[in-house]
Amino acid sequence: MDKNSSMYKTILLAVVCSVAGACLAAVNAVTKPIITDNALAAVKTTLNQFYPDASFTDVTSKYVTKDTDLVDGIYEAEGKGYIFTLHNTGYSSSGFKFAIAFNNDGTIAGYMALEQQETSGKGSLAFDQDYADQVKKLTSLDAMPLISGATITTSAVGAAVKQAESIFNSIANISGEPASQASSAATSGATTNSGATSSASASSGTKVSDTLGTGDYSSAKASCTATSSGAFACHATGFESAEVTATVLVKDGAITSITGLTGKDNGDGMGDAWYSDASVFNGATLDSSIDAMSGATFTSKAVKGMAAAALKAAAQQ
Repeated sequence: MDKNSSMYKTILLAVVCSVAGACLAAVNAVTKPIITDNALAAVKTTLNQFYPDASFTDVTSKYVTKDTDLVDGIYEAEGKGYIFTLHNTGYSSSGFKFAIAFNNDGTIAGYMALEQQETSGKGSLAFDQDYADQVKKLTSLDAMPLISGATITTSAVGAAVKQAESIFNSIANISGEPASQASSAATSGATTNSGATSSASASSGTKVSDTLGTGDYSSAKASCTATSSGAFACHATGFESAEVTATVLVKDGAITSITGLTGKDNGDGMGDAWYSDASVFNGATLDSSIDAMSGATFTSKAVKGMAAAALKAAAQQ
């Protein structure tokens, strides 16, 4: 074949491209695992803050889409949970980066800032230890709490976490009605079949459709012992597996009062309303629906579980 012919040149170009492509594929096969390992090593110090000495896998490309553009990275801690690195822009135009970790059961293992230049004493509060401690009491169905004076920054944090929760809940097959973002001074209420509603100051109000008679409060392990006719000494498991106790009075199938409510998280700014005023349960029956509190998931289940247990025990007297 004439080396000056167009046919020869076309075939030669095709051969060269094929060889070059094969070489690039071979190089990529060798270097890709190294690049992946190096990228994982760069964030491993952060990952170990949540799950020390766990085995991590970068699963970012598997789950991040154009609809989750605030998610920078997703790392699976084998047998433990998932860590998300996120970003957004708050009050400061320079933006911020942070990480949040979800245990496999949906509880939050931790929350920490990676980079932030928010105004000290305002937006920076979204990355202080006090706020991080509040976040660790939430679940993957809860919204991030807002901070008065740092609304822009905490709203931006919440928007990023919402994307992470959407991905995590899909991975962990966790379903439920997401809580709305709320501050520490929102309102919660209880609605009975008659339509009457009583309110109590709470971390937020996330209305649920389950009644006290049908709701699943098994995780709270609530139980009640009759101390006299219509009076019950109750206890349940609340935040961090700590005991929550109360005295529940029942008359004619309805709660007349819940008093002496005590628990480990009283005073943490999240579920305090349950302890200061539980009158939302007054008049409640097994057919009543009680609004939960965002940011006080464990305490809500404990109190509602005790109320349900007392009503069921009273029905057997």
